[in-house]
Amino acid sequence: MAHELARIYNQALARWVAERPERLGALATVPLADPEAAAELLWALDHGLKGAIIGPGVGPLLLSAPSLDAFWHIADDRSAIVFIHPLLNRDPRIQHHMLPNLIGVPWETTVAVWDLMMNGVATRWPRVNFMVWAHGGGFLPYQMGRYLKGYDMWPTVREALKSPPDRLLQNFWFDSLLWDDRARQLLAAVVGAERIVPGSDFPFDLSELPPVRVSLRAMTDFLGTTP
Repeated sequence: MAHELARIYNQALARWVAERPERLGALATVPLADPEAAAELLWALDHGLKGAIIGPGVGPLLLSAPSLDAFWHIADDRSAIVFIHPLLNRDPRIQHHMLPNLIGVPWETTVAVWDLMMNGVATRWPRVNFMVWAHGGGFLPYQMGRYLKGYDMWPTVREALKSPPDRLLQNFWFDSLLWDDRARQLLAAVVGAERIVPGSDFPFDLSELPPVRVSLRAMTDFLGTTP
């Protein structure tokens, strides 16, 4: 059922993009829990979509799970965009006062980034355009000092990452959706302004529309990498 629903959605997107290809681009939805996820990504790419938007995992599985290798293989082979957007956190300790969104959403992004880096997904599939880490990459920029200290102190972290974490993050893209210029300045200092693209979160309640202006070089470079 998930595969059929994804195809209906993606067919509608493909028709819409085909009407104005000079102005529109779109990301597919794929049923990551379904064996057909890789096939659906391939179909979407063959029909004019740029890649896919996915969550930070599949149930208890993170994105480095071996069951997702076929998906990453297609994304790498076609240099597809993969936009990773967090879901509301289900930790029972924070199910009140909008904390699943305020704290849980950036937490989910942070876990997903580290999973892909520590388990080698980001280096094993280097041609995937990880556009992206929503909401400025979660807690990553703010905690970079801790990550670098851990990299220096613990051999197991160095062996997993191969390169310092701030260097690895410069291979990713981040959206600008931080709602605070100070936070955006920190993100730019950590990953480079040329790796930040506009984000809006529209039409959700914390949306920022129109998006904050970002580096023209960032947009030119990012659009130049898309299939």
